[in-house]
Amino acid sequence: MNTLLVASAVLAVVSFKDAAKIKSWDAWNDHKKQTGWTEKRCVTREKILKMDPGLETVGWLETRPAKDIKASNWSVGCETLDRDYADWDQYKRFLGDLGAKHGRLFSGWAKTEQEKGKYDFTWLDPQVREMAAMGVKPWICISYGNPVWGSDFRLGMRVKQVTGDPEAFAAWLRYTKALVARYKDVVDEWEIWNEPFGQAKEYAEMFYRTAKAVREVQPTAKLYCTAISWNGKDPSKSDYAVVLERLKKENALDLGSYFIYHPYCPRTEDT
Repeated sequence: MNTLLVASAVLAVVSFKDAAKIKSWDAWNDHKKQTGWTEKRCVTREKILKMDPGLETVGWLETRPAKDIKASNWSVGCETLDRDYADWDQYKRFLGDLGAKHGRLFSGWAKTEQEKGKYDFTWLDPQVREMAAMGVKPWICISYGNPVWGSDFRLGMRVKQVTGDPEAFAAWLRYTKALVARYKDVVDEWEIWNEPFGQAKEYAEMFYRTAKAVREVQPTAKLYCTAISWNGKDPSKSDYAVVLERLKKENALDLGSYFIYHPYCPRTEDT
């Protein structure tokens, strides 16, 4: 993404509905017109639809909505709403009926603080509150960078643009505290950033200081170290080890609750 234009020291506030400006926020060039693209076939699905096992239907399994289920480890991905890649109102009516008890959201720093020091959580409120009301417990990934504080191309890929700028880092921590304070009555699980692959040193500092900020507001919060690079041959040299060493140095190993990993391979078993 490009640096925001300012004139006469007045900050240009980006509108996510402005087609010309949204380009500067786009992480994956989705705004560019696709040429020669056709929907890919799913051969497996086609074969399943054509199957006729010759069995007689004797009944249907009665399912339960999330609000009628006491506990479940299943979570549904409800992300990308911070960049308007999805529309909450279009799918929320299906979410509760799935029976999953958890839903992951992105906090969207760039969408919430489009003017320095002014937070607008009204876009996120319905997702958090309505999700909780339907019996699906929201957990939030605190993300990503923010152009008004110096982040540029690809919001989620450059942790250093936050951690390497004292003013930006301080703004990030203030935002984090405001976020947690607003939703701590229904959210107690916080993932810090998303997939900062290959940025172990910067992410270790972000995790440590952000986790401390969360705990200042919500002492019982669960804090998740997001998916980062893993060295299968020598785990002691992985990004996860760098984070642990940083916490160990500060005598703060108890800040982290869980590690998250995101496998990207054709066969799940290979992970």
